[in-house]
Amino acid sequence: MCGIAGLVFKKNLQERRLNEFLEATKEMNHRGPDYSSYVRYENCLLVHYRLSIIDPDPRSNQPFHSGNDKYICSYNGEIYNFWD
Repeated sequence: MCGIAGLVFKKNLQERRLNEFLEATKEMNHRGPDYSSYVRYENCLLVHYRLSIIDPDPRSNQPFHSGNDKYICSYNGEIYNFWD
């Protein structure tokens, strides 16, 4: 199962605080040791640790970005009835 963490802040986050949060998310490494990444956009931070079980393709690494980078998505990856 993947690990997801997010942070929304009122003002610009100091780099030191950002690095502290990213360091703390490393505690989730066991939830997704196959790949990890984060996205920072304005006052939001999204961190994803990926565990590749069914789909090891690197194109499935998250967070996902829309074609125009307007939207960013990170989720656990459990899509029910995907084989139907």
